[in-house]
Amino acid sequence: MKRLGDFVCISSGYTYRNSLKYAHKGDIAVMQMADVSENMIAKPQYFARLTLPKISDRYFLREGDLVMRSRGKNKSAFLIVNPPEKMICIAPLFFLRIFPDKELLPKYLHWYLNLQKVQDLLQDQALVDASGLHYVRAIDLANLRIPIPTMQRQEDVIGFYSLEKAAFIELEEICKARLLRLEDWLLCELDAVPKV
Repeated sequence: MKRLGDFVCISSGYTYRNSLKYAHKGDIAVMQMADVSENMIAKPQYFARLTLPKISDRYFLREGDLVMRSRGKNKSAFLIVNPPEKMICIAPLFFLRIFPDKELLPKYLHWYLNLQKVQDLLQDQALVDASGLHYVRAIDLANLRIPIPTMQRQEDVIGFYSLEKAAFIELEEICKARLLRLEDWLLCELDAVPKV
């Protein structure tokens, strides 16, 4: 098991203190907490936009970066794929960037961070602020232990998990369709009962 912080740079998103409306226009797409949910990330074309003349290049999200919730019950991580030329996330979101010389696949890290056991661990380690909101600190995330096998093994894990997840989703859809057919049959049976 390796320390995550030895493989990944964990940074807080850009600090923006003004209100941010989706009607705002500008050259930078801005991802905020409202743009992400447990299973998805909103499409960048729908993000609020800003013009920020003085912003370090380090804040611009790149292919393979991960954005992670730091507050709330859900600490899900989101993999950045095909980002626009200029896109940032704002605090309290974290963004994680794998060090260039480390053999860690973004998809593998994304898979690992979203495992239920890892999410439970992060929730157990979370602190509570004055308003009762749970939050995780960057240092605690950096100290998270992660198994890092060879790159080929990481690929194998992602591939196997993806196949099993797809099969599970398909089975879930089949079960839902069977349940709907059962409901229809029961309603037909009830409808056949003579009215008093």
